[in-house]
This record gives sequence, structure tokens and C-alpha cells, in this order.
Amino acid sequence: MRDLPTAVRELLDQPYAAVVATTGGADRPQCSIVWIERDGNDLSFFCERDSLKAQNLRGHSSVVVIVIDPVRTFEPGAPCYVRIRGRASLEAMSDTSFQDRLAHRYMGLDEFPHKGDYLRVRITSDSWSGLGPFPDTLHGWGA
Repeated sequence: MRDLPTAVRELLDQPYAAVVATTGGADRPQCSIVWIERDGNDLSFFCERDSLKAQNLRGHSSVVVIVIDPVRTFEPGAPCYVRIRGRASLEAMSDTSFQDRLAHRYMGLDEFPHKGDYLRVRITSDSWSGLGPFPDTLHGWGA
């Protein structure tokens, strides 16, 4: 996969919620809103160990993440966004540093306020696309 362009990295580095789509039994899609953190071209979020999202990812590691830019539009009524496709891996967390870091980013808090048994979900990105008014594109990002 080509590296994400600067504009896409900047969008993903903002404290904007992401929509994560997973697939469950009988190929039923499930979408959730999550907080994300970017690491190069890859993304991470966390979820409860027994959540439907975690159950789906145990059975089908394919995932799609969409982040909508709340500021920029391609044209009236068409917000800019990026779509990342990839494979998820689930990791047990031995401490709360990841949740705390995202709580600081998204809520301005030093600690994530909800106790629970959470997993870190790391998404290795395979491809990306989207819609954005950026150089070298007619209708959006694409790789």
C-alpha cells in the first residue's frame, strides 16, 4: 500500500470519531463509532472483550474504517472523508495507557473513566480511498 497523503494523515490525527464496519455471522454487517489512533498507515482502537465488534473480528478480521472531515467539503453536501480497509488483530492490554491516551485526546481527561475488560484492535491497512479536494485528484483520494 502507498503511504497515506499528508491531508489524509492530518485528518486521521484529529480527534474525530471513526466508523468501524465489521462482519458477523451470516455475513451481517455491524458498524460502531470508535476513537482511533494512527501509527503510520495503520490504525488502532479499543473495544470490550465480549463486544459484538470483538466477536465479529475474531471470526472475520476484515474491517473498514471511515473518518468524515467535519470541516472540508468536496462540494456542497459532499463531505470529505477517508476509507481505510484492512485486517484487524486483537491484543489483550496489560494496562490502561492506550485508553487513557485516547481519553485525553477525545475528552481532555487524564484517565479513561470507564472500567472494563478491553482489547486493543490494531488494523493493518491494505488500501485507502475517499473523497477530498486535493491536488492530483479529480474526485478524491485513491490508492
